Amino acid sequence: MPARRLTSRFPNLRPLVVCAAGLFALVGCQTHAVTRPDAVEAPISVPQAWSGGGDARLEARWWTAFGDPGLDALMQRVEAENLDLRAAWARLDRARAEADAAGAGWWPTLDASVQAGRQRAALFGQAQEFSLYQANLAARYEIDVWGKVDALTDAAEWQAAATALDVQALAMSLAAAVSDAWFDLAGQRALAELLAAHVERNRSLLERLEQRFEQGLATSVAVGQQRGALLATEGLLPSVRTRIATLSHRLALLAGGAPGSDIPLPGAAVPEPPALPATGVPGDILKQRPDLRASSHRVAAADAAIAAALADRFPTFALSASIGTGGVTPIKLVEQWLWSVAASVAGPLIDGGRRAAVVEQRRAAVREALAGLGQAWLVALGEVEGALVALEQSALRVATIEAERQSAAQLVEEAEARYLAGLGDYLPVVSAIRGEQAAERALLAARVERLRLHVALNRALGGGFEPVRSPKNEPSSEEAR
Repeated sequence: MPARRLTSRFPNLRPLVVCAAGLFALVGCQTHAVTRPDAVEAPISVPQAWSGGGDARLEARWWTAFGDPGLDALMQRVEAENLDLRAAWARLDRARAEADAAGAGWWPTLDASVQAGRQRAALFGQAQEFSLYQANLAARYEIDVWGKVDALTDAAEWQAAATALDVQALAMSLAAAVSDAWFDLAGQRALAELLAAHVERNRSLLERLEQRFEQGLATSVAVGQQRGALLATEGLLPSVRTRIATLSHRLALLAGGAPGSDIPLPGAAVPEPPALPATGVPGDILKQRPDLRASSHRVAAADAAIAAALADRFPTFALSASIGTGGVTPIKLVEQWLWSVAASVAGPLIDGGRRAAVVEQRRAAVREALAGLGQAWLVALGEVEGALVALEQSALRVATIEAERQSAAQLVEEAEARYLAGLGDYLPVVSAIRGEQAAERALLAARVERLRLHVALNRALGGGFEPVRSPKNEPSSEEAR
């Protein structure tokens, strides 16, 4: 074995090597029991069941359940072009490189050096100049007796895993933002068409009233009331057009383009919402929501940092070896050889309490990470429950407004019939038409809101969506070198 050959050739190193070998047996006995990410528990009381839910399967790419090819195409564009997502991929590359750097502590270091110089020496008044050429190889290996490298490697790898989950969480949020803006824009376009229809109807009624006024069958008051209704309806259009432009620009920005870029946009149709997804039990969202899993990994990484800080308070054991050659000419480099083999033990004696303070910092970081995990859980639970309650109430609201719209349409017929029969003035007709049109706009808004609540519920549940990394988000060939 290497240790036996080393001590047989260098008997003076036998005590230190034997001591180091004995300490190797302690590697399995860590100074701090590190908690793995899958063993981190929620620091809050998680309820046993949700207040509602459906039976449909929760898909990772949940927006496909809406059956909109345009939305699907836009999502693919966002995955490839969104700059926030591109920055998240770069952060992941950096975190993985840091994890690789932390794992390098398992390997020995080997350094090579070559020197060439000119020297002048004076001895008893006589000066002499000569050249000196040297070549050296030096190796060093620090024995991870206390598990410091192991803990640092775990911490870095779990941080990298948390960063990978951050990419998923960002993609999940982007998918929700795109879907929300998509259905909002579809609703605004549908509203613009509905308002245009209302304007046309009110203008037609105004023209009919003006004809009746010329025939002496209508009063100027009735004409004025209908003209006011027309102007009020026309006044709603500018804000809707502004909203359409704003939402279109927002979708372009999310897709990584400037406002006005050529991207898929929705039509003026508001689809029916898909079936409610199965919510499962509250504890399931830990597997489904990447932000919660990322928080768990950060708790574990912070806990591993405690083990590394504690290990830093104990002595370090290292083996080193070097071999070198030198000569006054390059040819004579191989004539003079010098080698050395050594083992060393180094430990802190007085550091002013710095290492103890670092341990306390790491413990405080664990408490902070646990509090962050608990807050993330509370936010997730609140988002799911809020979406479930809002969806239930939204369905009731749609049904109520639909009944109101039907009642308003019937009232318009009755008011017009009374007016044409000479049993009343025109004001009830204007009020009834305004009520009917307001109910139609409210019904459209409620349907759009129900779609947006479906988006909110799917985002809150997570779904485990993993974005596809496009070639544009990969390191360039120059960076890879």
